[in-house]
Amino acid sequence: MCIRDRYIKAINKGVIPNISTAWESVIDNEIRRGYESALKLYKEKTDKIYNSKDLPMEQDVLLEKLFEVRVECDRVMRRSTKFSEGDSPGKLFQGYVEKLQEAYQSREAEICTKNAKLSEERCYAKLSDVSKTVDRKSLENGYDLENAKEIEEDIAELLTNYDKESKGPNKLHVIGKGLSNYLKKVFDCAGKHNAQKMNKIEGEYKTKAQEMEMRIGLDKQELERLQDAVKSSKVKVMLICKL
Repeated sequence: MCIRDRYIKAINKGVIPNISTAWESVIDNEIRRGYESALKLYKEKTDKIYNSKDLPMEQDVLLEKLFEVRVECDRVMRRSTKFSEGDSPGKLFQGYVEKLQEAYQSREAEICTKNAKLSEERCYAKLSDVSKTVDRKSLENGYDLENAKEIEEDIAELLTNYDKESKGPNKLHVIGKGLSNYLKKVFDCAGKHNAQKMNKIEGEYKTKAQEMEMRIGLDKQELERLQDAVKSSKVKVMLICKL
């Protein structure tokens, strides 16, 4: 029922219509239509961002896109409404503006949460992908502290590839946490490799020491045999002399 029909009905009943209340109702309906138009547009625009294949994206880029949507929707609300804060229905208008702001904040929180989650998942996946060389050499004990240049080159390559292909607000968080794990792998491997080399050297030393001991033992036996032979020869010489 329009305001005219309400007026006619009230007058026919002998009731004097409250023009002030009726006018506020007109204003409220006008502002609400603007609010609903803006809210509908905002949902359409943010749904596209939420479902976009461009996610994850850098946080500043995402916030800029969301801000542009806000500006556009605010403009729609003001264009759809004949009233603004400077007019008499300022309180009513401001009330719908605050409701629209609450809708902005709620939806933006959902989008930023999804963006952060996707960023973390894909950054970890990318880190795993670009670190295959480090993983393989670590498993094969391929790192040696004596060859620090190789370690430096492999880590630098890992960082370069990760930086090129990863994005989103968790990019630095993931590489900061993940890199410490990969460095530990590399240095554990290098330390293990060096420990193996030391064990090998120690084993070779023990073997040589045992060989020397055996040789010395054999030399002692040979010396004793020669000494016995000399003694035997001396005895024979003495016997011959006596004859």
